[in-house]
Amino acid sequence: MAAVAGADPRRLRRALGEGAEDQRDHGQVEELEGELQHGRVRGRRVREGPSKTGATLMALFFDARWFDERLSERGLSRAVLAAAAGMSPAEVDLVFKDQRELSAREVAVFAELLGETPATVADRAGISTPIPQSETRRGEERLAELERRVAELEAQVARLRGA
Repeated sequence: MAAVAGADPRRLRRALGEGAEDQRDHGQVEELEGELQHGRVRGRRVREGPSKTGATLMALFFDARWFDERLSERGLSRAVLAAAAGMSPAEVDLVFKDQRELSAREVAVFAELLGETPATVADRAGISTPIPQSETRRGEERLAELERRVAELEAQVARLRGA
């Protein structure tokens, strides 16, 4: 258990033990999950190397606090998130408890609603969350369009120099 949780194994056992259903233990579990999400393993910092985007530390588990903060900043609720993604409130609760994975489509909807990139949402949703391919395709299409426009400009410059 200590290898999985960067926290004191006794605290984790107490928080997840027989009384874990009790609401008073919920704070301890969230605190321990927070330690896991923010880079602690066996009391050491985890190397904060590149993630899916190459920019930030990827959450090992669903970062409910981060999502709740983004929702709050926009004056939205989990119920709105559920409706936008075509999910039931119970399904969203499972996602926030890291008991259900998000699909690529749901990542895209969450990202649009939260004003974040799909890659950022996927990073915060946990290590196995897929990044929607449409973002990659849009980037490739945009790059192809820019390359086409540069080629046109280069052709115009060549014509002007020849005239």
